Amino acid sequence: MDNEQLISGLLRQLINIKDKKQLEEQQKEIRRQKFRNRIRTAFLIIAVLIFIIVCTFSIYKRYASAITTVYDMPAPIDPTQQEIPDNLNIDPNQQDFSVDPNQQDIPQETLPPAENPQENATSADSQPQETSPQGDGHFTIYSNGDVYHAQNGKGNLTCDVRNVADSTHDIIMSIYLTREEMQAHGISTEGMEESADKWLIAETGLFEPNHQISSVPLKALPDGSYLKAGSYKIIMNERFYHHETHERSSYETNIQMTLEVAE
Repeated sequence: MDNEQLISGLLRQLINIKDKKQLEEQQKEIRRQKFRNRIRTAFLIIAVLIFIIVCTFSIYKRYASAITTVYDMPAPIDPTQQEIPDNLNIDPNQQDFSVDPNQQDIPQETLPPAENPQENATSADSQPQETSPQGDGHFTIYSNGDVYHAQNGKGNLTCDVRNVADSTHDIIMSIYLTREEMQAHGISTEGMEESADKWLIAETGLFEPNHQISSVPLKALPDGSYLKAGSYKIIMNERFYHHETHERSSYETNIQMTLEVAE
C-alpha cells in the first residue's frame, strides 16, 4: 500500500512538472506573439507616416506654382517720391510702404495723351514704355525729355520719370556711364572690375505706381572723383518689381540718354 501511494505521488509530481513546463512554454509564446505584434504595429505606423509625407510632398510640388511667393524688398522706397493729388482718386490704403523722398506726384494735366501715347513720340525717352509680359502684370512708364541735367558732379540729377497709376509694379531706376564714354572723356576707370563695362552714377529707391521721380543724387566715379562740366551719354536702366510680392519682372529697359553737367 505504501508503495502504491509512493508511486502515485511520484506520478502526480511528474504530471505537475509537465503541466508547469507547458504553462511556461505557453507564457513564452504569448510574450513572443506580443513582441511580434508590437513590431508589426511599429512598421505599420512608419509606413503610414512615409505615405503621408510622400503624398504631402507630391501635392506641394504639383501646386507650389499656384502659391504666391512674397520676396524681400530689393531696395527701400525712395524717400523723395511724391504722392499724386487727392483729386486723382488714389486709394491711400494702397500705400503699403514709406514713400521714396525723391518721387513726386504726377500732376494730371502733365500726363501724355491717353488715346495714342506714341503718336507724337520723338525719342525713346519721351514716349511711354509699356509691356505686359506673361505672368509679369502690367506697367507703363514715362520719361519726359531725353536730356537730364545736374548743377555739378556732386549734386543731384534732375529728371521726370513717372510710374503711371495703372502699373502693377514698383520701379528702380539706375543711371550708368559706360566704360567707353568714360574713356572718351578722359575719366579714370581705376577701381572698376576688369569685366565691368559700365559704372553706376545714380540710382533711385523703389518708386510706386502713380508716383514720379524728379531728383536723384549723383555718385562718385571709380577713382573717387565726380563728373566735371560737360555732356555725357548715359544709360537709363529700369527694373520692375511687383508692388505686392516684390518679385522682379523678367522685363527691364535700357535707354540711351544725355546728362548735362553745368559745372
